[in-house]
Amino acid sequence: MTSETAGAYLRGRDVRSNASAKVLELVRDFTAQITDEYHSGVNTVLCEENRPFSEERREAVFGLIVSFRQGLA
Repeated sequence: MTSETAGAYLRGRDVRSNASAKVLELVRDFTAQITDEYHSGVNTVLCEENRPFSEERREAVFGLIVSFRQGLA
């Protein structure tokens, strides 16, 4: 984990600690579907940021999702 992804990890821990079991299951299922940096969820983030062709940002967004998912575990 890096300083750039620590916040996402901690947010995942917050969700794990505060969400109901059903919501936690839904969030875990959703994030488990994002298996690489070319998933449509990552593409959506990049388009919202107006950076759809930034490979560096694509990897960073995926890294945030992975860290968030680790916080949920």
